[in-house]
Amino acid sequence: MITQHSIKVFSQQLAQGYAWVLLMPSTIAGVVLIVASFAAPKLAAVGLLGASITLLSARGLRVVEGLSPVYVFNGLLTGLFIAAHYEISSYSLILLLFTSVLVALITHGFAGMLWRFSQLPVLSLPFVLASWLAQLAASSYSRLVPIADSAHLSMSWGEAFLTSLGSIFFQPDPYLGCVLFITLLLTSRTLAFLAVLGFSAGLAWYQLFTVDAPLYAAPNWIFNAILAAMATGGLFVVPSVNGLILSIISALLAALLAAAFSQGLLTIGLAPLALPFLLSTWFCLYAAQRIGKPVLVGERVQLPEKSLEDGRLARARLGDPASIPLTPPFLGAWQVSQGHDGEYTHRGIWRDALDFIVTEDGKSFTNKGLVVEDFFCFGLPIVSPCYGQVIQLQNTIADNAIGEVNLRENWGNYVLIRLYDGATVLLAHLRQDSITVQIGDWLKAGQTLAQCGNSGRSPQPHLHFSVLRHPTPEAETRPFHLIGVLLQQENSPAVFRLWANPQQNDKVIAAWIGSVRPLSLRVGLGRSYRVRVNGGQWQHWQITPQLNLAGQFLLVAESGASCCCEENGAVFACYGREGSQDVFFNLWLLAVGCTPSSEQAKQWQDNPPTRLLPSHWHWLSKLLAPYASQVTANYSRSFDDAARVWRQNGEFHLLGKQVMSIETTIVADHGLTYLSANSAGQRWEMVLEGAFQTGDAGVPEREWTINI
Repeated sequence: MITQHSIKVFSQQLAQGYAWVLLMPSTIAGVVLIVASFAAPKLAAVGLLGASITLLSARGLRVVEGLSPVYVFNGLLTGLFIAAHYEISSYSLILLLFTSVLVALITHGFAGMLWRFSQLPVLSLPFVLASWLAQLAASSYSRLVPIADSAHLSMSWGEAFLTSLGSIFFQPDPYLGCVLFITLLLTSRTLAFLAVLGFSAGLAWYQLFTVDAPLYAAPNWIFNAILAAMATGGLFVVPSVNGLILSIISALLAALLAAAFSQGLLTIGLAPLALPFLLSTWFCLYAAQRIGKPVLVGERVQLPEKSLEDGRLARARLGDPASIPLTPPFLGAWQVSQGHDGEYTHRGIWRDALDFIVTEDGKSFTNKGLVVEDFFCFGLPIVSPCYGQVIQLQNTIADNAIGEVNLRENWGNYVLIRLYDGATVLLAHLRQDSITVQIGDWLKAGQTLAQCGNSGRSPQPHLHFSVLRHPTPEAETRPFHLIGVLLQQENSPAVFRLWANPQQNDKVIAAWIGSVRPLSLRVGLGRSYRVRVNGGQWQHWQITPQLNLAGQFLLVAESGASCCCEENGAVFACYGREGSQDVFFNLWLLAVGCTPSSEQAKQWQDNPPTRLLPSHWHWLSKLLAPYASQVTANYSRSFDDAARVWRQNGEFHLLGKQVMSIETTIVADHGLTYLSANSAGQRWEMVLEGAFQTGDAGVPEREWTINI
C-alpha cells in the first residue's frame, strides 16, 4: 500500500542516491543535484526513471535501507548512459527497464561479497557491468540508434574542471559543473578541495606525457581522477596527511588506467566509464587496510568533516587508531616485566607484546621464591580484555618449576580470542587446567577465563599478552594499547589514563566499575530535569536511553537531539551527536560525555567537537571546521564525603583560550544531579527532579520524584 510515509522515504533515498554520484552522503545535496540535472530534461528524465526502477527492484529484493542509495546512483548512471548514447525511443526505454533491474541484481550480488571478503565498497561496479552489457547488446540491435560522441574542447583548466564535473552526469556543460561544484563546496569543503586536487593531478599527469595537447574535458580520465581523489582522500578514510597523499596516488593511477583502457576497450566497442576510478580506489583502499594508514572509516560512511571529528574524538579517548584498544586482562595492580620491543623475547615480528607480573616492594615472590606458589601472580584470575570469541586454547601443559622452561610448547597453556576485525588476542603461560571457557564461547570484557601460571617458555609465573595478525600463537603481532587504566610509573603516583602504552616497570591498575555513573543505561529509563538560562524561569527537560537496530544505546532528548553512548565498565562515553539543536543536551554531553567510573580517576582530558559549545561560538566552529574543530577539555573531580557526592569540573579551551567552564554534581545510581555552565557572561543551570519509565508491551508508563 502506497502511503505518504513510503513516498517520503522513496524520495529521500532517490535524493541520497543522486548525491552519491558525487560521493556526498547528503540528502539536501541530492535534491539540488536532481534539480540541476534537468538542465538537459530528456537526459535527466531517463536517468531518474532508471534510478527509480532500480530502487523499486531493490525493494523487491528487500535490501537494507542504508544500501538503497548505492542501488539508486548505479541505476541513475545506467539510465544517463543509455540516454546519452542512444536516441530515446520505446526500444531504448525497454533496454533501460531491463538494465535497471539488472543493476539491482548485480548490486545485490556483489555488494555483500566484496565487503565480506575484502572490506571494499561496491561503488559503481554494477553501473559499469550493466552498461557494458547494454553497449555490447545494442551493437547488434538495428532499432537502437546510437548518438555520436562529441569532443568538448576547453580553453582553460577552470572550464575543463567544471565541464568534467558535468560529464559525471553525462552532461559536459561547464554551467552544470559550476552548480555541482558549488553544491559540493557548500556540502563539504574537504571533498571540494579533493575534487580540484584530483583534477589537477590527473591533468598534469596527462600533459606530462603529451606534447601540445589540447584540453579535452570529455575524456573519462578526468572525472575518474576527480572521483578517485575524493573517495580515497576523504570519503572512505579519515582525512589526514596520509589520506592526502593517497588521494594523489589514486588520481594519478586513475589517469594512467583511463589512458590504458581507452585504447584497449574501445577496440571491442566499450567505453572505460568508471572502471579506472573503481580499480584505483579499490587498490588504494586495500593498500591502506594492509598498512594501517590512513585510517579507514569502515561501514559508517559519512562526510569527511564528520569522519575527522569522530576520528579525533576516538584518538583522544581510545588512542592511536592503528593500534587496537583493549582493557587490562587482570584485576588489581600488575607490573610490566617486559614491554613492547622488550630485550628478551619481544623482538622482530613478536615485538608488540606485554608481559605482566605482580610485585610488592620490588619483589615478585614471597618466602624464598623456590616454588610457583611463592609468586604473587600465580593462580590470580585472568580476565578477557575484549568482546570476542574463543577460537583456540591449550589447557593441559604442566607448569614449570621455577627457573625451568618448556621450549617444546613455547606458549604453554593459552587462549586465543578473535576480535571483530579478524585480529586475535593471545593470553599465554596460563596455569594448567585453569581455563574455564571453551572454543566457540563469546566473551565480554572483564569475564574471568583462566588463572596466571608458569607453563611454556616461562622461567617464573607471568602473563604474556599480545594481539596477532593470524589465529595461531606464533603469528606476527599487531600494535595494541590499554584503555581505562591507572598508570603508575616509577616513583610517581598512579594517574588515570583514558588510554596508555605502558612501558617496562610501569604498574597498571584496571580502573573498573565504580560509583560514578552519569546515567544508568537502561532502555526507556529516563531522567527529568529543571533547566533555566541566566536565572530565568525554570523549564522542563528530559533525556531517555533507547536502543537502535544496530544494538547501540542512544541518548535522546525531547527536542530530538541524540547521540550514541557506551558504558564499558571503565568509562561512560558519548559520541556521534545528531539531530536538532539543543543547548542543554550539548552541555550535558560536555559535562559528563566522557566520565570514568573508577573513584580513583581524579583528572583526565577529552577533545569534544566545538559544535557542542553554546551558539555564540558556532561561527568560530564553522570557520575552523574541520581541521581545528575540537575543544581541549580538562576535567577534575573530588568526592564530597559530607554530602556523599562527586564534584566534577570541566574547563574548555579553544585555540588556547578558555571559553567555558562547567560544574556538575554526580550521585551514585542517580547520575548527574546538578549542572552549572558559564560562558561569555551567560549561565545555564540544570537540576535533576525525577525519573520516568517509558511504556512498552507489559511495561506501564510511570514516573517518580528524586530527592537529592
